[in-house]
Amino acid sequence: MIAKQLTLSLMLAAAGALSLQAQEEICVTWTSLPPAEADQVETKHMFYRDKIKAGDLTAAMPLWQEVYAKAPAADGQRPFHYIDGRTLYLDLYANAETDEQKQEYADMIVKLYDEQRACYPDDAIGTYSSQVYDMFYTMNRPYDDIYPVAVTAMEEAGEKTDFRVLTPVGYLVPYMFTRDLIDAAEARRVVEMARGIAAANADGPQGQNYTDAIEAADKSVAVIERNIFDCDYFKAKLEPEYRANPDDYETQREVVRTLRQAGCSLEDPLVAELVEKTNAYELAEYERNNPVTAARKMIDEGDMEGGMAKLESVADTTSNADKKAALYLNMASLYREENQYSTARKYANMAAAAKPGWGRPYIMIGDMYASSSSSCSTDPFNQRLVILAALNKYRQAAADPETKSTANSRISKYSSSLPTTEMLFERGLKPGETKSTGCWIGETVTLRAS
Repeated sequence: MIAKQLTLSLMLAAAGALSLQAQEEICVTWTSLPPAEADQVETKHMFYRDKIKAGDLTAAMPLWQEVYAKAPAADGQRPFHYIDGRTLYLDLYANAETDEQKQEYADMIVKLYDEQRACYPDDAIGTYSSQVYDMFYTMNRPYDDIYPVAVTAMEEAGEKTDFRVLTPVGYLVPYMFTRDLIDAAEARRVVEMARGIAAANADGPQGQNYTDAIEAADKSVAVIERNIFDCDYFKAKLEPEYRANPDDYETQREVVRTLRQAGCSLEDPLVAELVEKTNAYELAEYERNNPVTAARKMIDEGDMEGGMAKLESVADTTSNADKKAALYLNMASLYREENQYSTARKYANMAAAAKPGWGRPYIMIGDMYASSSSSCSTDPFNQRLVILAALNKYRQAAADPETKSTANSRISKYSSSLPTTEMLFERGLKPGETKSTGCWIGETVTLRAS
């Protein structure tokens, strides 16, 4: 990292040295030449410029080379030879066939910029911006070559920096940072400098150009933003967005994710607020998608009424018969666990009504009946009446292929618990007559004997 930074510093120092040397040795004008030679240079100057205006750059090149060799600074008032030379070499660059040729022409273009700044120091601000544009857009030069020029352009021009420099900076900084050619502090400094320039010009005559340029730059900088800026920066940037959309979950989630990646602590008040909100939203969303689990949680926490109301609300509003029946049966199961058998049966019957022919509700009712036989009465006969009611439910369940096997297993298990012939005789009853089970079951069954 240090070596790379020194390299950039040396590049900038070399540019300064070139300017000093140019002022002493190469800022020759034709006005400083002998009169006859000056007239000749000025004449060829006009000839080559006419060729450029006519679009004949090939014919202009040898004439320009002659006058540039003798008077690189032209007349000392206007930097035509540097500007026109760049036009000619940019054309050569565009038509170059090899990388070697492109490098040669690119070096010459940079040399012409350096010489213009040395000989026409008042043009320095503008030439840096133009050089960035040429290197980035026209020649597509390596980013590590462009970066020091772009930084110098902004440092030299300040708020007067051309808007065309800003978008390239947005690409150059991430490139340099991700390759360890600059550190986070330098990356942050350059990005903030570009943003400051855009802000200073936002209300000026070219305000929209500056705004568009920095927006394009920021899109590229976004890939490293979290690596070069700290928690406070992102809080200042993102809190207004969150406050403008305080109930939008996606905004909350993105803001808290960015703040955490930027190193913000969970104890930070803004982060804590966002975490609480996103957690509450995600819990509510989970409960919406998993009403049975949510209801179970409410019941476990002692809110039986609230949990069941949640399930019933979902069941009553769904148009999907299978889902409605499943919800009602889940409610029946929960009430059964609470030993509220009458209410459990109510919801089991609602499940059977929602999905005709479904055997599981009848299995549940039969099981509740069978398990209640001994608690409903101490009389063995009355207990067996309850078993008859259970067997009736199992037979209904047996009509459903899904529960047929389970139902038949129950029927086989409890068929030996029918009233005996002796029980009927003792009570003056006959098979085929009906009898109420009593108890909470309240079914009327047809008597049969084992």
